[in-house]
Amino acid sequence: MRGSFCSHCGLQQTPTGPVIYQYTAPTRSGDDFGKIFAGSMILYFGIFLAAVLIFMGLLWGGLSEIVPGILEDACADCKMALLIITPAPISILEPFGGFAFLVYYLFVVVVISSCFFWLFYKDMPVVIDDFKRALKKGWFSVRSKSTLLRIGQLFAFGIFFNVGYNLVILILFGEGVLPTETEISPPWFFLSLVSSAAVWEELISRTLLIGVPLFVIALVRNKMVDRPLRYFIGGGFKLGVLELTFLLFSAIMFGAAHTFSGGPWVFPPLFVGGLILGYLFLKKGIIASIMFHFIWNYNIALNYLASVTGNLPLLTLGVIFTLFVAFVGLVLTVTFVMRMFRTAQSTARTLEAGQAQPGPQTQMPQQQTQTGYACPRCAWRAATYKDGHFHCLRCGYIT
Repeated sequence: MRGSFCSHCGLQQTPTGPVIYQYTAPTRSGDDFGKIFAGSMILYFGIFLAAVLIFMGLLWGGLSEIVPGILEDACADCKMALLIITPAPISILEPFGGFAFLVYYLFVVVVISSCFFWLFYKDMPVVIDDFKRALKKGWFSVRSKSTLLRIGQLFAFGIFFNVGYNLVILILFGEGVLPTETEISPPWFFLSLVSSAAVWEELISRTLLIGVPLFVIALVRNKMVDRPLRYFIGGGFKLGVLELTFLLFSAIMFGAAHTFSGGPWVFPPLFVGGLILGYLFLKKGIIASIMFHFIWNYNIALNYLASVTGNLPLLTLGVIFTLFVAFVGLVLTVTFVMRMFRTAQSTARTLEAGQAQPGPQTQMPQQQTQTGYACPRCAWRAATYKDGHFHCLRCGYIT
């Protein structure tokens, strides 16, 4: 036979085509695990999207209680206040009620509803494609381009972090450390506050503390800024040094402002929440951060209303939902950590191999069949070899 052959395994090296490492059949255990993981993620995102629809229904249904409550003006203390995020929040307007309150609240509802419809219109085709691909391949990729699915992932992580944090604090310091739940009466006023926070706090914490400084710096540097609107509505930013600096700054301010009413122990979860919201603003835009903030607040609101009204079935359902989401957040957190660890290991091995073989490198064989590959994540045994790395043909994991 003519041609070039590998000195180790004896397989022929051909001049064209990708390198393919493949077994004739995959391992059953990896295949089963992939299907279970894919099915579980699809189940979670289905429940998550259903919860979003319920929260939107609560927003619209709440108008029948909130609008009359505002117009009747029976509650002297039920007034809206607009604050600037600082360690000690500063009011920029005197608390207002009556017709001004009504106009502002209707504006908030329109903004949240517009974000909801726009996101579902633009993003649902991507979600459906991801679900179809997961069912076909038997593996759900956590690297989805869908904004809705990214919000769902970060929501699960946020719930997991909050549940874990509260549990650790209770075990170490007891019940007296965390702030107790303060009843805000009447319930319609509480709903108006959490709705307003989803919009107003995003404008002053993300646009004002991240987008505006980045715009000013870009303007000073370049004197002319391409697409200036994106600095105010977010989306499409790379996480460079400046972006990460203002992301961190806004998260610190966001967490510190909430300690004014909740005490110092609420800072860590609110700081993490600020990081999540800032990340969404930079990568996906203010529509995504408003929707995440709204979903988070209304998840709290639904449990709060069930508690103050003594609705035991709804409260039980809320607890089950929270624990389920926290478990999904744990799974996703472990998945991301393992992926980062494996990527670091792969990078270290590549650097070590480069240091061990100095000088010009011989060209890798362009096509060959080999046994022995198994994806570390899904155990699939088919991969392409590109640029010194194996690319799993099933889940896309790079080894």
